[in-house]
This record gives sequence, structure tokens and C-alpha cells, in this order.
Amino acid sequence: MGFHCETNIDECMSGPCLHGRCIDGVDVYHCQCEWGWTGARCETNTDECSSSPCLNGGSCVDLVDKYACFCLDGYSGKNCDIDIDVCLETPTNVSLCLNGGTCLDGEGSNFTCRSVNLFIL
Repeated sequence: MGFHCETNIDECMSGPCLHGRCIDGVDVYHCQCEWGWTGARCETNTDECSSSPCLNGGSCVDLVDKYACFCLDGYSGKNCDIDIDVCLETPTNVSLCLNGGTCLDGEGSNFTCRSVNLFIL
């Protein structure tokens, strides 16, 4: 712009970068995106769930620059990677196994009961 083309037009004036900082150049601009955003205009939310971070059947919800896992029963942790011992997680004075059986933790929310064999002579 200008009589001798001495004035650079600021392409950033229109605010083309939706979630980032605009860097003006000569007849061009570049967007420096905030964390969690991508694309030429920082218009696309990065899918943090694309790497399948939730384990053991947990479901992933994509957020901005983070994700959340919703775990199936019997699992916990940020990535559903902790197998909860359901035998230990029961309230006090409550047993999952009746008649004196011993609770044996399984995978996830599964458990088995080992019965006590009594021999009367």
C-alpha cells in the first residue's frame, strides 16, 4: 500500500486466528495456536482422545487441551488403569460373601467367594 508500496498491510487486523496469536508478514499471516488447537486459523480442537488413553473399556471425552475418562465399575484412575479390589472397597461390617466365605478379587468389578469347608467328626 502507499504510492511506492512502502506500507505493509496488516493481515492480522481482521482477527483471522480464532484460538491463537496472529503473526503478520508481507502479504501473509501465520497463526500461532494456543495449546489444544490446530489448523491454519487455529479453528480445530485437538482430539486428545485419538490416542485412546482410557484403558479397560473406559470412555474418553475430549476437552480443550485435555481429556476425561469415565471408567467402568471396578476401575479407577485418570486413565482407568487401576483395578479396584472390590473385596476391600465394601463398607465395614458388610461382606460380599455369605456364610463365612472369603472374597477373592477378580478383574474389574468381578469377584468370587471361596467357601469354608467344615468337617464335623
